[in-house]
Amino acid sequence: MSAVPAFFRRPRFRYLPCAAITAAAPPLRQTQELPDLLALVASIRRHGLLSPLLVARQRRGRYLLLCGSRRLCAARLAGLEKVPCLIHRGPVQPAVLSLTENLQRRSLSFTEESAAYLRLSQTGVTPERAAELTGIPEERITDMIRAGSLPLPYRSAVQTRQLTVRDALALSRAAEAPSPPPEPAPPRRSVSLPPVSDPRSFLNTVQRGVDALRRGGLAVEYETSAGGELITIRLPAAKTP
Repeated sequence: MSAVPAFFRRPRFRYLPCAAITAAAPPLRQTQELPDLLALVASIRRHGLLSPLLVARQRRGRYLLLCGSRRLCAARLAGLEKVPCLIHRGPVQPAVLSLTENLQRRSLSFTEESAAYLRLSQTGVTPERAAELTGIPEERITDMIRAGSLPLPYRSAVQTRQLTVRDALALSRAAEAPSPPPEPAPPRRSVSLPPVSDPRSFLNTVQRGVDALRRGGLAVEYETSAGGELITIRLPAAKTP
């Protein structure tokens, strides 16, 4: 019978002093509602902390917090001196463990998830390896890393679910494409599309995308010919420094 890999060894349970626990990195959740945090503090004062934190042992009686920054904050506000903890016994990968735990417990916002994948990449974890560790498709991870550097109007449209991540990336690439040199009468560039089974639905989808970018502060020009046979969309070109 083969030995269980160190990463999957069962963690040890102990009550540890709050003062001995140090956060590994800023929490993934960038927006914490005060009423929710105060409600958690009240619950901990009444019932105690029921869900253990995940920590890793360090030197001189110190512990590194891997998962549970919000619970630790609430426990400290509730006046707890010690909190229940699971001591992780395998290789320590704080960014991977924190991301996986947050995705399992509650959906992250677009901004939080994108920042989490970027943090993973900065530690040397490739999208392929991150996909293996978290079970999230590699394409999703790659897109989210790229989306983190999108201009604010695009990120706002994704955050409010007016655009998908891939649509925002495609529109941003189109806007950043170099414009042709000025000419007295530049010819119009047309794109031939395959036949559309439902033209009205297609036009409505294009219009909603344009409206979303306009609400995000991007100056987009949208024109349709009288017969509806020609659509013209103009996006502002990216300014070069």
